[in-house]
Amino acid sequence: MSNIVFIVGYYYPYFSPTGTCCYNIAEEIAKHHNVTVVCMKRRLGQPEREVYQNQTIIRVSHKWWDYRLKLDEKIRNSSGYINKFYTMILNAVRLKQYLDIILAKVSLHKSWIRAYKNALNKIEYPIDVLIPLSLPMESVVASSEYLKMHNKTIMIPFLCDPFVYNHRLHRNKWNMILKRKSNMVLETKVLEMSYKIFCLDYLRDHFDNDTQCMDDIVFVEHPLIKKIGMENRKAKFKRKNM
Repeated sequence: MSNIVFIVGYYYPYFSPTGTCCYNIAEEIAKHHNVTVVCMKRRLGQPEREVYQNQTIIRVSHKWWDYRLKLDEKIRNSSGYINKFYTMILNAVRLKQYLDIILAKVSLHKSWIRAYKNALNKIEYPIDVLIPLSLPMESVVASSEYLKMHNKTIMIPFLCDPFVYNHRLHRNKWNMILKRKSNMVLETKVLEMSYKIFCLDYLRDHFDNDTQCMDDIVFVEHPLIKKIGMENRKAKFKRKNM
């Protein structure tokens, strides 16, 4: 039985589309292996660690993200001028995060890389396989840095979205163009450390043209998507209307 660690953005119980893909894969692997999922904290007060469906979930954050979660909570629980005040502060925090990406050499948040890496370093058992799902690309970079100190661990990224050619990620089109070369160098460098790379088929054109890792890439269809929790919601609806 191997120790498999996934790294993803939003996960249980507030799944992102990438988090849902991660769950569909992790659910099957957890039937035969030990599975841990390192993910971003989505709401204030979420436990840093819990077990769900035979998966150990570790949630990570950093100072500015905690501050943003507190503001989100205050906005949800306020109204009127107080709500507008907290919204104004939240927009200022968003502006800071925007400038962080604009001013950075590559379009990554170092705080998230550190948070993911710290979580990996705290896992007590040896990690056999790391499976970072991108986006966020920070998950892949954190995994590659972990590999430098743990040469018995292998990394198998699962790429769900583009990194280099994603103007929403880079905040605007001109920033994407200006940093194309730096982002491409980073992407190629971390992917070269991979044992294998799983990639959604719609990204084929990008990798056909711009990477040296084609021999290690396996193009796949989108993981089968299940509406997680839909059965429970239907059951509650039936009971409510009985």
